[in-house]
Amino acid sequence: MKRMILPRLFLLLAMAGSALCFGRTAGADEGVHYEGSKVLRSEDLRVEIVDLAVKNRCTTVPRFTPLAAVLRVTAGGHEYLFDALANGFFVPEKLTAWDVAGLMTEFDNNTPGGPPGFTEAKPGEGFLKVGVGVLKRPDTENYHFAINYEILKPAQTTVKWRDDGATFRQTGEGINGYAYDLNATVKVEEKTITVAWELTNTGQKPLTTFQYSHNCFAFDGRTVGPGYVLSFPYDFSAKGLEPEQEQVGRSIFFNGRIPTYMNAVVDYPPNYKGPNTAELRHDETGQFIKITTSLPGQKTAIHARHYFINPEQFVKISLKPGETKQWIRTYEFGETSPHASVNETNKPTIHNKP
Repeated sequence: MKRMILPRLFLLLAMAGSALCFGRTAGADEGVHYEGSKVLRSEDLRVEIVDLAVKNRCTTVPRFTPLAAVLRVTAGGHEYLFDALANGFFVPEKLTAWDVAGLMTEFDNNTPGGPPGFTEAKPGEGFLKVGVGVLKRPDTENYHFAINYEILKPAQTTVKWRDDGATFRQTGEGINGYAYDLNATVKVEEKTITVAWELTNTGQKPLTTFQYSHNCFAFDGRTVGPGYVLSFPYDFSAKGLEPEQEQVGRSIFFNGRIPTYMNAVVDYPPNYKGPNTAELRHDETGQFIKITTSLPGQKTAIHARHYFINPEQFVKISLKPGETKQWIRTYEFGETSPHASVNETNKPTIHNKP
């Protein structure tokens, strides 16, 4: 994502975020933290996820799909996601296309180009946003994720809940020859969340889409800085690092507090045959999150502020009419990494101040 220079007021609103819910629900679902969420459980994890049946819920703006939208993960008394509500990052009367919470999934955050049919649509006509529905194109040359596009025809979604998971089914009737069916099955088991995605092209035209998950990771509310390390299982050369970050071998070390935000990119090696994983750890707390995507990647975009790190694994999916593609995103949470690091080059531990 490219940097944008924004007026201070707009930036404050932007930080409020579409991925937020507006207050706690007293006495609802054993004291859920975010209004409009349900709780899924395993023996080790407690997971809050958006409930589509609640009107005043998260993901009501036309950027992120409401499917499989995780807001909070706790295990062993530890928090693993940025707590947007406790930190006051919400503006109840204003929803924007920005966000600062949860594991949110978006299709087609690509500029120029945009979602299927965007370049074909004239101003005022509709284009398809997978996971959301048909949006109205304004009189702008390029698509941009930060615009609150008008929803002309929302996709129709149903969900079946279980104690340890949920199955979402969505139909996007589409427009101008583009249409889809999208399924997402969430499973919480032991210390792992899996989201199994299935996309079918039900339109008359070929469909190409790019998907990623916008992961707002933070360990027990610790400021992003010394102690945070993001590692990959392959050689890379990160682009866009700031003075507060340093690449050593296969890891990126966050050596100082981020003044505003940073945007970096780790390209996916074209000849790499191993698993598409990334692992974020904190050397002081011992916490880690390991993310794995079953498809080969295009890149991992890294967006971070001083209160969270978003490692975003982008994948490309191209479907002929009638064709279906399945893939899985896995999140493993723990207090002691299963590997010292997925990086072969280790760096002395830098402890974060409490």
